[in-house]
Amino acid sequence: MKSMVTKITKRSFVWLLILSMGLLIANKAIFFHEHKMADGTIVAHAHPYDKSDEPEPFKTHHHSKAELFFLSHFDTLFVLAISAFAIVRISAKPYFQIFLPKYYFPVLILNQKSRAPPLV
Repeated sequence: MKSMVTKITKRSFVWLLILSMGLLIANKAIFFHEHKMADGTIVAHAHPYDKSDEPEPFKTHHHSKAELFFLSHFDTLFVLAISAFAIVRISAKPYFQIFLPKYYFPVLILNQKSRAPPLV
């Protein structure tokens, strides 16, 4: 029963990832636009907005600096989050645990039961 629930959960998670990547690609294809900042830099990002209001090449709707940073780096953040999750999942597998120390040699462990080291 537990393996069946785990299998369903993994399959659902994979389909959720595929769906979210598809939505990211569609968002980028449909709503991609650029803003020209006051200092001349151009920031490109994608988010849903009404495209009929602004026919100019550089859009005039406003964002805060934090919104611009988040929107322009959202794809990268998504990929990094998925990669981090995958690394954590893979490192928990038993074939990666051969790199972890399992045995401690008594020669390396000091058995002095005297006093603490002196303070300088």
